[in-house]
Amino acid sequence: MPNISSTRLLSPGDEALLIRLAGKFYNSQLSAAEAEALLKRKEQFMLCILERGALAGFCYFHILPRWYDGVNEIFLYDLEVEEEHQRKGYGRRLFRKVFNIAKDRDIPIIWLLAKGSNDKAMQFYKEMGGKIQTKEAVLIEFYPY
Repeated sequence: MPNISSTRLLSPGDEALLIRLAGKFYNSQLSAAEAEALLKRKEQFMLCILERGALAGFCYFHILPRWYDGVNEIFLYDLEVEEEHQRKGYGRRLFRKVFNIAKDRDIPIIWLLAKGSNDKAMQFYKEMGGKIQTKEAVLIEFYPY
């Protein structure tokens, strides 16, 4: 039996799906109000892959305006595909959707942070046309309170 899957850009009204996604991929419990607030944000996007109604993967990204020239960029914050659903083209499908959104909005650059030691991810990003800018990335976090 062939896989029946769909790609979906979440929007207001998809709160229940976002709550399911947060629980499945982050073991997090969003309230309906939190999900509603997230889906109303105009600069953030959530795409998901559903296979027979089950969440198989997602990506979450932001549109960021550069302050010095007004050009927008996309920061791809997270892209995950369940291990059992990998190698089915779902990650590529999510990336193509992000590329299409960038093109439709005249956004010339998409960037993300990745661990250079994650060979599978690095190979995937290269296959998708990504250009590695540095071999080592340092992520520094601050917790002001």
